[in-house]
Formats: sequence, structure tokens, C-alpha cells
Amino acid sequence: MHLFLRSLRNLSIYRHSVSATVLDAFTHRQPKVTQGHCGFLPDSPYHSSQPWLPLRSDRRTYNPARNIDWVGVKRRWRSKQLFMKKRKLKNHPRVALRFRLTRFGWERLQQGRRGKKLHLSGQQRRNKKRIRFVSRHDLVKLARQMPGHRLRVRDPPLNNNPNIQRLRRTINNYFA
Repeated sequence: MHLFLRSLRNLSIYRHSVSATVLDAFTHRQPKVTQGHCGFLPDSPYHSSQPWLPLRSDRRTYNPARNIDWVGVKRRWRSKQLFMKKRKLKNHPRVALRFRLTRFGWERLQQGRRGKKLHLSGQQRRNKKRIRFVSRHDLVKLARQMPGHRLRVRDPPLNNNPNIQRLRRTINNYFA
């Protein structure tokens, strides 16, 4: 049958009556491109000059892997890996409970509040219980332990007015 269809493919009489796509289904070849009324068109069962015949069913016409942005997937994976690499491996599970946000800024509890405070004096114990503001050094620790929290350093605005600066106190007030 295979040799018979291959020999019939070259006959022009058979080509007008049967679509080349069906022949390609038997011979497992790609359809040939022939010259149609609009230039070069592939042989298709949907073309008006050819009768309808079933298409090849052994191959999927839709490939979902082509529609996936593999470059973007790889970029997101690399950024996530870099993010996890910078994070501390075993972060403290209750580190978020030691920090709180108030209207005055981020506050934290002083460390060393466990067994070591038995050996402290009374004043040192009271000092350890005191709540302090988060310093710039604590922000680095927070960024490693809690990467989900983004704390930004916001200094008070700089005032360049020479009358307010500390240098004006030493110089004469009427100095221009």
C-alpha cells in the first residue's frame, strides 16, 4: 500500500481527486507547498479546490511549551534562588514578635532577656526590659532574618538654612 500511494502521488489525475494531506498521513511526510491562487500555499483539505478529507491525527497541532516564557521562568527562578541565598538559613521563628511599629518608629526588645539576667544587677535588669528603637545595625539583622519585611531608613529632612546650623552659634549673628 505504501509503495502504491507513493507512485500515485506523482500522477496528476489522482492529485486532483485526493488531497495530498491524506497521502502524507500514510507516508508520514510533511505536506508539500504548491502554487495556489494566492501564491505559494500548502496543500490543505480546507482549500476550496480540494474535497474535505481527514487531517493527520498522529501529531498534536497545539504545542503548549511554545507559549511558555521559558526565559522569564528561568529569570524568576534565579532571582528566587538569590533571594533565598541571602536569607539566613535558620531564622528565629519568633523574631517578628520582638519588633513592633509605633507612630514613633520601629521598636524592639533588648536581647539577653533569658537565663543570663539572673546574674545582672537590678539596674541592668531594668535596662534589659526597656524597649528601644531599632537602629541601623538592627535593620541589617532584620533584612537577613525577615526578608519579607522591608524597613527603609528615613532620616529627618536636612535643613540647609545657615541660621539654624550649629556653626551660626559660634559666628556673629549679623555675619552675612
